[in-house]
Amino acid sequence: MKLTIKQLRKRQGITQKEMADKLKISLYSYQKIEKYPAKSEIKQLLAIANELHVMITDIFLFNNIANSNVEERNQDMDEKENAERKGGKRKC
Repeated sequence: MKLTIKQLRKRQGITQKEMADKLKISLYSYQKIEKYPAKSEIKQLLAIANELHVMITDIFLFNNIANSNVEERNQDMDEKENAERKGGKRKC
């Protein structure tokens, strides 16, 4: 199941302001991290993972890299299958 920082935070009943205060950053900075985790510094993501009691892979690697790679591979496979069908070729 794909979980975002926002979903993990909300499950624990923590507001964005509370999280920003815990991390000693501005609310605006925290909102940017939550919206764009792939563009955030690793130390900030580690601090968030620690506050949420999850592994960093739960909020960063799995959600932002693995899912996009899986989606790209699935799209590539679909395109190959469609091309094979149109060309009358089918590999078993």
